[in-house]
Order: sequence, then C-alpha cells, then structure tokens
Amino acid sequence: MSDSTSDLVSVSYVPAVFRRAVDIAELIKYANETGSGGKFGLKSIIASVITSLVISLITLVVFCLLRPNHTVVYAPKLKYADEKHQPPRVDRGFFSWIKPLVRMKEGELLERLGLDAVLYLRTLRMLRYMFSVLALIGCCMLIPVNVIINLKSSTFASSTLSTNPLALLSIEGIYGKWLAFHIACAWLFTAIVAYFIHRNYVQVLRLKGTWFRSMEYQAALSSRTLMVTDIPSKWRNDDAFRRLANEISEGQEYAQARIGREVKNLPDLIEDHEQAVRKLEKLLASYLKNPDKLPSKRPTTKDPKTKEVVDAIDYFTDHIAALEAKIETVRESIDEHGTRQYGFVSYAAIPYAHQVARKRKRKSIKGVSTTLCPPPQDILWKNLNTPKPKRRTNRFIGSLLFFALSVLWIVPNALIATFISNIYNLGLVWPAFQSQIYRYPTFWAIMQGVLAPIILAMFFMLLPSIMRRISVWQGDMTKSSRERSVMSKLYFFFVVNNLLIFTLFGTAWNLVAAIITAAANQDGTNVSIWNAIKDYHLLDNAAGAVVGVSTFWITYLVQRNLSVLLDLVQLVSLLIRTFKKNSMAPTPREMIEWTAPQNFDYASYYNAALFYATIGLSYGLIAPLVLPFAVIVFWVSSFLYKYNLMYVSQTKIESGGRYWRMMVNRLIFASCFANVVFFAIVWVQYDILKAVYVAPLPFLMVGFKLYLTFVFDPQVDYYIPGGPKKGVEVGAMPSPPMAIYSGKDRLADRFGHSSLHQPLAKVMVHAKARHLLPYVYQGKNGPAPTTGMLNTGAAPATYEVVAENELDFGKYKDRADFAEFRQDDGDVDGNQKNEESFDLVTQTEGMLSHPQPPQAYDPAYYHDRTPSAGVNALYPQAYNSSDYFGKVPTNGSGMATPDDRFEMQPVMAGGYVGAENDRQGLLTQDTGYYPPRGPPSRQASFASAASAAGMERAGSDRSNGYGQGYDYYRQPR
Repeated sequence: MSDSTSDLVSVSYVPAVFRRAVDIAELIKYANETGSGGKFGLKSIIASVITSLVISLITLVVFCLLRPNHTVVYAPKLKYADEKHQPPRVDRGFFSWIKPLVRMKEGELLERLGLDAVLYLRTLRMLRYMFSVLALIGCCMLIPVNVIINLKSSTFASSTLSTNPLALLSIEGIYGKWLAFHIACAWLFTAIVAYFIHRNYVQVLRLKGTWFRSMEYQAALSSRTLMVTDIPSKWRNDDAFRRLANEISEGQEYAQARIGREVKNLPDLIEDHEQAVRKLEKLLASYLKNPDKLPSKRPTTKDPKTKEVVDAIDYFTDHIAALEAKIETVRESIDEHGTRQYGFVSYAAIPYAHQVARKRKRKSIKGVSTTLCPPPQDILWKNLNTPKPKRRTNRFIGSLLFFALSVLWIVPNALIATFISNIYNLGLVWPAFQSQIYRYPTFWAIMQGVLAPIILAMFFMLLPSIMRRISVWQGDMTKSSRERSVMSKLYFFFVVNNLLIFTLFGTAWNLVAAIITAAANQDGTNVSIWNAIKDYHLLDNAAGAVVGVSTFWITYLVQRNLSVLLDLVQLVSLLIRTFKKNSMAPTPREMIEWTAPQNFDYASYYNAALFYATIGLSYGLIAPLVLPFAVIVFWVSSFLYKYNLMYVSQTKIESGGRYWRMMVNRLIFASCFANVVFFAIVWVQYDILKAVYVAPLPFLMVGFKLYLTFVFDPQVDYYIPGGPKKGVEVGAMPSPPMAIYSGKDRLADRFGHSSLHQPLAKVMVHAKARHLLPYVYQGKNGPAPTTGMLNTGAAPATYEVVAENELDFGKYKDRADFAEFRQDDGDVDGNQKNEESFDLVTQTEGMLSHPQPPQAYDPAYYHDRTPSAGVNALYPQAYNSSDYFGKVPTNGSGMATPDDRFEMQPVMAGGYVGAENDRQGLLTQDTGYYPPRGPPSRQASFASAASAAGMERAGSDRSNGYGQGYDYYRQPR
C-alpha cells in the first residue's frame, strides 16, 4: 500500500475523534460561560463522575461479554501474529483476559511487542506512579492546608463557597505569606518529576541495550548500515561514492557501499495503479452487489482526456492495463548509471557503524548527512532525493503554516463556543432564527448537543492527516520520524488551543469588552487603549481565570477513563463495519483489511498521555483535587493499553524507542510550564519578591535536560560496547548471527527502491459474482474468459476471485499489497523476495559480493589482521581455509542452512553446505565458491556477473571442476 494510504482515517479512529470533539465542545462552551461568570457546581461534577463510572462499568461488561466470541476484533494477534510475537492464549472466562496482563513482564513484552510498545507502556507506568506520589502529597498535605487557610481567609467570600464549593480545596482564596507552603511544594513536585524521569531513563538504557543485543536487531542489515544523504553531484557515481565512504569511515573498513539509483516516475505510476485498482474494485463491488439482479445501468465516469462520459468499468480496466504496460516499460528502461543524492554504507559489525555515525553527527564530511539507517520499509524514498535547501525552505514554510493553523483555529473555536455550543446566542444576533428556536425548542436543543461535536469531529479527523502531509512536505525522510513530528505538532496544538487559549478565553473576552467600554466614556472623552489595559489589571484577571477554571479539568479527566474503555470495546467500530457490510458494498480488499490487526497510533496516544500529564502538573498546586483523577486515568490507561498492544494493535515500524526522548522533553516542558503558571499566581497573590523563589525551577529543569542529553542519550542512541568515550573494545564485541554472512542482506537487494520489484496489485472480485465476469467484461474480442484475465480488447488486467471463507487477513498477510497492515519484519521485505533480484557483484561495493566466512565470530580477527582493499576487504591477507571452515556451526545455531537454495555458499574440502552430491566427496579441491543454485536465470546472472568481474568458471558443471579455489577466482583472466 502506498504511503499516502496511511493518511486515511481508519474506522476505529472515528469514534475516538468524535469523543474528543465532544470533550472540546464542552470545554469551549464552559470557556464561554466562564467569561460570563458561569461556574461548574459541585452537583454537576458529582453527576459527571457518577455518569462516567456507570457507563465505564457497562462498557467493561460489554467487552467481557463480546471478547470470547469476537477474537478477530478483540484479539487478532492471537490469529495472525507469528510464533515469536504471538501473545499468550486466553480462555473464554469473563475475566480471563486480566491474568496474562498481570503475569507478562517487561522482558517478555520486549521480545513479543518490540521496544516502541514497551517504552509506551513504561511511560504510562512512570506517569501513574509519579502522579500517585503527587496525589498523595496533594490530598494529604495541600488540600487540608487549602481548606484551613481558605476558611480563615477574609478574601474567600461565602458566595464563592456557595457557587463553587470545590474552590475551598484550591488556592483561590489564599494570598500572602500562606503561599509559602505551596512554594515549598513546587520545589518538591519538580524534584519528584525529575526523579521519576531519571529513574526510568536508567531502565530505558537497560532496555535499549537488551534490544541492541537481540537476535532480530543483530540480524538486520540496517543495524550495521549508515544512510548518507545530500551527496554533492561530484560524488554521485560508483567510484566517487566509494571514496566518499572511505572518508566518512575515517579508516574503518566498510563492507559495502551503494549509491541510490534513479527510478524515474515509477513510484508515481505504481501509486496510480493501486488507486485505479481500488476504484475498479469499488465499482465492481457496487455493480455486482446483488448477482441475481444487476442494475439496469452500468456505472459511468468522465474520461479526463476526452472529457466524455464513458463506461467506468471498461475505462478503469483499460487504465489499469495501460499503467501496467507503462510500469513494465519504465522498469526495463531504468539506467543503472543514473544516480541520486543518497546512498548506503554497511559495515562488518554493528558497533563499527554506530561509532562512525556518532562521529559524523558531530562532524560532517563533504557537507553530507550521515545517520544510522532505518529499515527500508520505514524510508520515504521520495524525500531522500529532495535537496537540502528545498527541505530547509519547506521546513520553515511548513512551520509557519502549522503555526498559522494553530492560531487561526482560535477564531472558529471562539465562534463555536459562542454560537454553536449555545445556539440561543445565535438567535440574539439573528432575529429570524430566534423565532425558529422558540417554535421548535426540542429540535434545536438536540442540535445544540450534537452540532458542535460533529463539526469538531470532522476537524479532528482531518487534523492528523494535515499534520502528516505538512511533515512529509517539510522533508521527513522516514515514516517513524513523520509520526514523531505529528506527535510534536499535536501536543503543541492541544496545549495552545485546548489549555492555554481555553484558560484565558474568558479573560481575553472581558478585556476586549473593557477596552471598548473605556475607549468611549459617556462624557465623550476617549481613554487610551494602554490605560484601559492597565485599569483592567490583566495579570490579576489572567491568574484568576487560571484558578477559576481549574474545577473543569476534574470532570475532563474523569471522562478520560470512559474514553480508554471505549477504545478497548470498539463498539462503535463494530457497528460501523456491520452497517457497511450489510447496507453498503465493501470490496473484498476492504473486508480483508478489516480483519487485520490495527496499527497502534503512537503519535495520538503519546499526545493524549502528555496532555493529561500537562493538565495534572499545571493544576496540581492550584487545585490538588485534579491529581487523584489523573492517577485514575494513568492506572486505567496503562492496564487497558497493555491489553491493546498485546492482543489488538501492532507496531507497524519499529523506531527503536525514539519516541522516548520526545516524551521526556515534553514532560520537562510541562513541568516548566506548570512552574511558570505558579510563578504568575504567586506574583499576583503574594508579591514579585516571593515569586522569585519559584523562578529557578524552570532553569533547573533545563539543566536537568542537558544532563540527560550528555550522560544518557549517547548510550541510548548508539550501540558501542566499549562505551561512547572509549569506543569499541575487542573483547566486548558480540558474536553477530550468521545472517550477516549471507548474501541475503546485500545493500543492492535490501535498499534498492521497492518500486523496481514491487508486485502489482490485482483486482479482487467476490466469488459470488465470478460467473458474471464474462458478461461484465464485453470487450471488442467478446466475452472475457474466467481464468484470471479480463479481456477488454486492450491489454489484459489481472483479477483475483476471493471466496467468502478467504476474506481473512491471515491468507494475505505476506503479500506486498497488504504490507501496510503487516507488522514490520525488519529488513526482510516480502516484495524483495524474488529470484531475479540476485546479482553477484553490487556495482558500488568496495569488494566482491561474496558472503562473509561462516566462522565462529572472533573479535581479534577484525583487529589483529589488517584487511586489504578490494576483493580481500573482509579476509586476512594470508588466506587460510581452516580459519573459516573449521568452525562451521550446525543448523541449530541459527546460521547457514542446507535449505538456502538461492544464495552462494562457501565450500570446503569434500563438499559444501546444502549440496548433497558434493557431500559424497565429488569435490575435493581447495576451498572455493559455487554459483547459486536455482533456475537457469539465476545461474546466468552469476555467469554474467562473474564475467564482468574478470573471473572465469572452471568447468561446465559442478561435477567436472567447478570447485576451483578462491585464489583461482580472484585472479583476472
């Protein structure tokens, strides 16, 4: 599936967006009421708590009832995950799903879920424990102090107590020296936040080390590869790039180097082909919905070239066939000499690549950017070729557009708050509409309740997609970096629009009114705007607004628990899918995709957790009652999202825990923001000299961030066993798995553009309409055959008949056209597993593409023997076959297997791995390399590449001398 498809809104995302819209609608409505002096009463808060609790319990019971009978919805990973990633089995008991959540520990979760999922769960666990401590201090110390001081305070009016009893628990009526205790608590709160971040950073460092040493990471080619971008034009050829790779490595011998190849417009053609296939599938599903009674008229469309109305099915069939022909033509015309501004350099071992990447981060070479290489499935290939000046310009313009969106949204936000959330206000300025309100009060009351959430839901459905497109346009080079950029933008948007603007909305509204009033007095004299602002006491009113709206956030956090439970039960998603299946005409592809495990939206979920944490920290000192409700949110979230990640959702592409640092940065910002808010309140309700005691806290947190950056981040980012300062130690080098010695992981195969070999999607048609296909496709040559080709008189377009019992993701999970719904499998791309992709010599390698020797790994080998250039780059100069083949492990070691049919295999006296006839002693000559086994095309590819490298084969087949020694093949002929 193309990258653009990931921007679409999933069915399961719609209910979450609608709930968020309801929350924001209530929020902005309350902001409008605050400007008019409205307050939340204790009864409304109690009602909100009870309602949320009752609905949450009902939702939980519904989940427990539905779960055993709907495994595809509530535990798809049990069915589709491989053995390594499959969660524990759960029986049909009502609460049986709780036991594995309690028993599954972090180490096992790391193996099954990956580092991103584990660090998200650790984030929730850190927040739940951190806020538990803060809530304990707030409830046992701050609230009693607030109650005592407020009751004794002359400034805390009895009217305030009657209209807003919860204000008694806040600092609304506390002034002067009584705030000294709260200043001390501000220091304590900041220290607690820093302690939990530091404590968990240490654990994250341990988890990252475990992940670095995992077999999956050690076997991945990307783990020991660097991605080089922004290569100047003079370095964009094979020989020049090899020299550049040597300069980047600074003496560290690299294994392979490959510069990116020009693919012309091939990616765009493949994306157009996929869209056309989906459109044709939709047309066929709708037209053939009832096979016993076809519509009287066939669907039509407008031909974009001729502007004529034509038969839609025939048009898209011909269009698909034409695109397939173009794709094939372009693939055949790809010139290997055409290069791009990016390339890849791999090394013999992971620490070597990481050490070079760390050096290049501090000091660039030739103006190129050198970073650790992401998995090929994570790369946004189009952006790799975007020039750096254009990316810089796009990044600046994109930031301006996002900032403008965040600021301009204030206007519709205010209009919704003023007129949509309270339709009566619209009637005040529109007399004709006022009469309609009085005539149909019940109808407009209902519309007032649903109209604002619907409008906001539409906006929030588009918001992440807009941010993804902005991030891609700004030049993000990977999908995971795009998602992190979306997370950053979402957090900024929520803090500005839903926290800052909401809090100060009433204050700003009253300030505008005061300026207008003061600007034209009754005696006709004008007062300057500056004097009107000074007379309004903006800072005092702003601080009062912050304290005044604190009670709203209690009800907001209470409703978060319901949101988490609704995410778990997916009831709305089930209803939507059931409606689409029975009332509409979904395509077989859509129904298959419905059964796939969902991709976990880390950007949205991290943003939600951070936003709740920001609310809790910002109001923890002002209204401590917020803290216990934040604790409940994080405890419920950490438990239920653990189930979600174990059984329902998957990590599409593993980023290696890169969300962690972004989360920590925003949590530190939240602490600084909370201290700035409290500084302003102390300034207003005490004095500026006492507020100075709070002033150092933000700067201390910034210093704490710098400490984390210099002490922890290098160890989190790079795998250097000897430590980032000492470098790679010989004795600390781990034994890499045999996978790195196989020809499978060559850069030419793994990091070639996927469009060069990606299989094209076929049109899926439901089996119930198969007998109608000859009549649907009436081309120039008569009825279409039903053997897999649709004949329309033009080039044929392939189709695929799908039976009802085959509408299951498990049957298609390994196919390229469903890769978007498949969990990332490292560097092994199913699209690239084709026999014809083999070649012996990679054009830009610094050596021949022989597999590395399958020996037991010895660190001294790489350090005590100086490798030579060219063919012997990874072999000792004094070649001795016993160095390599005397230590060949057995199959059980996870190394080369006899079943590996298509890769070159090193041989030893008496035979070589995987060739039974050679094991009988037919070959007894010196160690050498055989051509690949497999189809003739593979053997021809070997012969052609060997000839190009200046090598000759010694005989016509294996049995008559094809086992010449290594020295024989390396000599030019």
